[in-house]
Amino acid sequence: MTNFVALGTAGELAQHAEAVCSLPDVQLHTESANPLDANVHDGLILLDIDDKAYWVDAALEAGLPVLATHPIQRPDKGRRNESTTPLCVLSQARLLRGHKSIQENLLLDNRISYYELKLTWDSTQFSSKRSDVQTQMGLIACDLLHLISGPVDELYGHTRNFFHAGPVEDWAMASLRMRNGCEALLQLVDYPGLANSLEIRSYAAGGGHMGEVAIPLEWQVEDLRVYYDNFLGCICKRQQPMVGWREVHESYRLLYWLRASARADRVMHARELQW
Repeated sequence: MTNFVALGTAGELAQHAEAVCSLPDVQLHTESANPLDANVHDGLILLDIDDKAYWVDAALEAGLPVLATHPIQRPDKGRRNESTTPLCVLSQARLLRGHKSIQENLLLDNRISYYELKLTWDSTQFSSKRSDVQTQMGLIACDLLHLISGPVDELYGHTRNFFHAGPVEDWAMASLRMRNGCEALLQLVDYPGLANSLEIRSYAAGGGHMGEVAIPLEWQVEDLRVYYDNFLGCICKRQQPMVGWREVHESYRLLYWLRASARADRVMHARELQW
């Protein structure tokens, strides 16, 4: 029997328990005297909680495999994970890239010359700190940018705090040019009452073709099951993480880059970034 322990909100835990219930010989526990005890648990699931970076580091140090949503560490720290203990990241971007609606309506192939990606949410609907929610959404967007069009060559970022008090931005926009020549416009908006949603518009080279899609940014049970299958495979050393630190590192780097460009108020090139 494989035993996982999960930390998160009641709604999240219920959904994850539903995802796990169909997996043979797997149990998901939502309470534990010591979630970091590798002699009792086979994996730690980290969802919408504060101090997630602490839990990730502590679990890996204890030799306990981790499956966690963004963010798994502070975005201003460019440290790579050197642990051999499996670390898998629950990023909606990986599954969104293969979403049926996206596949049918967007031009995600070599013809694409320009696309717009907009992510909206309401941070008051999350239990963790707004700074963590902002980072989480920014990383999902960065994951998706890389999956759609690969590495970024240059960007010009803007960030503002229009709707909330405090130092953390609630609006961000970036104009990006990819290494493959494609260009993109990214917009992130945290506003009270907004639904968690993703909008993408893509335009083909030469004009005449446009794709457009808007979908809710929410987990489905079958999506979570895919990640749990992969997590089990990583623990048994049969698979590599669908989204591991190697992939996520580039998204942390891109988010840091966007904020650095906004602070400097100028275009920044990849060769300038020290992170």
